[in-house]
Amino acid sequence: MFDNGSQRLESRLVFLDDVFVAVLTHIGAEHSGARSGKWLLKVGCGPCETAAKEPPSFQDPQEASEWFAAIAARTGRFTDPAESGSFVSRG
Repeated sequence: MFDNGSQRLESRLVFLDDVFVAVLTHIGAEHSGARSGKWLLKVGCGPCETAAKEPPSFQDPQEASEWFAAIAARTGRFTDPAESGSFVSRG
């Protein structure tokens, strides 16, 4: 959990083969808008860096895991996360 003074945010660190590649932040249901209740790619590093105007958002950490698995497969730089186990950490 992260306390930014006005709200508590749940975040998770993401690793591929023990390499830090991203931070996911949960947008609480108390927020309005299309991303309410979703997980947002807050910071992406290396192959997970995105120049998109709106970074990707996910329904849950499992959906995010599938996105990261696709990156791992596309780059060929990382072990398939399905073979190496969960890679979205609790934080």
